[in-house]
Amino acid sequence: MSTAFIGTSGYSYQHWLGPFYPKGLPTSKWLIHYAERFPTVEVNYSFYHIPSLKTLQNWFERTPTPFRFALKANRGITHRGHPDRSGGLLRIFAYRAQALGSKLGPILYQFPSRLTYDTSMLERFLAQLPGDLPGALEFRSNSWATEETFRLLRRYGVGYCIVSAPGLSCCLEVTAPFVYIRMHGISSWYTYNYTELDLRWWRDRVQKFLDRQLDVYIYFNNDYRGYAPTNAIRLQELLEK
Repeated sequence: MSTAFIGTSGYSYQHWLGPFYPKGLPTSKWLIHYAERFPTVEVNYSFYHIPSLKTLQNWFERTPTPFRFALKANRGITHRGHPDRSGGLLRIFAYRAQALGSKLGPILYQFPSRLTYDTSMLERFLAQLPGDLPGALEFRSNSWATEETFRLLRRYGVGYCIVSAPGLSCCLEVTAPFVYIRMHGISSWYTYNYTELDLRWWRDRVQKFLDRQLDVYIYFNNDYRGYAPTNAIRLQELLEK
């Protein structure tokens, strides 16, 4: 049975005290509080630092059994140098990620906006990804929205990351056995509060994916003023009706 894993991009935000976390709740209990309300989180920390095995074990032990962590691939893999030549660091990252065991969701790889359409580079990058770990790729340039891109992603079983973001194409493409969606905003990045109409539109899209027996991972990245958890909770409610 397909599942909608709805959560937020990151969970450790001081400005969520009040809007989401009870005032006075120590940071050591934020993940526990978060996991009581959401079945998944997209980890931004791993983009800046490769988590230690001890950190990953700590995350595993402090969350319930069905919980899923989607790790954002370290920027050393995708943003420094050439992504298609990052095999060594990629192997280290993948080895660490496996410490999450059954709680590991897809790994999110993000190409920066400076990387534009290059099928040869894309295929070399996809060929070096760990085939036993699910992955999704987010493009920050519209030049990648081509049939050849989708064809290569399908060949390697890597998800095309669907985005809601100003200036980026929202292509509802399915290229893997799951769907991965990032909600950055509509009229502004990170500070947009999705309206009821917006969320109902996305509810319908997510439901169609679920009807196709596809698991859906959807993360709200509009952390400003706690909009992300508020929007994620409302989308959960709409899907449950």
